[in-house]
Amino acid sequence: MMKKLTIIITCIVLAGGLCSCADKYDDSALWDEIEKINSRIDAINDDISALQLLVGAVQTGKQVVEVVDTGEGYKIIFSDGSSIVLTHGQSGADAPIVGVKEEGGVYYWTITTDGKTDFITDSNGDPLPVTGADGATPVIAVDAENYWTIDGKRIPDGNDGWVKASGEDGDSFLQDIEETPTEVIITLADGEVIKLQKFIGVTFAFDRTMLVLGYGQSANVAVTQSGVQYTSISKPDGWRVKLYDDYMLVTAPARPNAYAEQSGTVSVVAVGATTTVVASVEVSADSNLSGGGAGESEWHQW
Repeated sequence: MMKKLTIIITCIVLAGGLCSCADKYDDSALWDEIEKINSRIDAINDDISALQLLVGAVQTGKQVVEVVDTGEGYKIIFSDGSSIVLTHGQSGADAPIVGVKEEGGVYYWTITTDGKTDFITDSNGDPLPVTGADGATPVIAVDAENYWTIDGKRIPDGNDGWVKASGEDGDSFLQDIEETPTEVIITLADGEVIKLQKFIGVTFAFDRTMLVLGYGQSANVAVTQSGVQYTSISKPDGWRVKLYDDYMLVTAPARPNAYAEQSGTVSVVAVGATTTVVASVEVSADSNLSGGGAGESEWHQW
């Protein structure tokens, strides 16, 4: 805020000097330029904060539930209910591009000017981490002479000068966002790629909770499933169970015997990429209804 105020005061002084030469000086264009620059400063710093949250989401393993195109950017919603907004940006072609770069599992802040990308460094000259105990959020501003600064220091333009600010519109933050069945791939303006895993839910359910068969009889139990990578089946001794895409075949023991259970529970543990679901059916054999195996677990790879 103080930096903005300094810019405004400087411009007012300039405008006052011009007014001494003309009775009617129209300073509307000057104030419009000030407002554009201030808006761009806010937008860039909002993008920096969003980028820091994005890196934190990657490092803590957050998974994406949905990506919503807002028209001005993208809202990324995570499985824990939190979200971040990545805007297309209004930082302009002349503005510095703040980004991140991963090295050795750690993300560091970078800055790109005139096509050259360098690490943002701390007071000791070391790359500045994005998150963690040593992490910090760089602050973009414009000084009294209208040059871009980062954490109070002017940004070199690569030609022994400094980067001048203007109100020109442009996009210097987000380059592209792409969704695959398993990932959200975010490409920043400097080419750095950040990948987030998608939350892939699992559904697995039977169309009934109870099944009564005669000894030796078989029946199909309808199955609804999606997102299942593999399953584990448990069943009573003497019963046979086979699982298919849309049904489960259950067969009762051939006859009453000491090694077969008359009743019990058939349970299926369905495992997906991120979640696990358990579904069960109570089964029993009835000798009054006309018409063996061991109680092992059967594994099916999908």
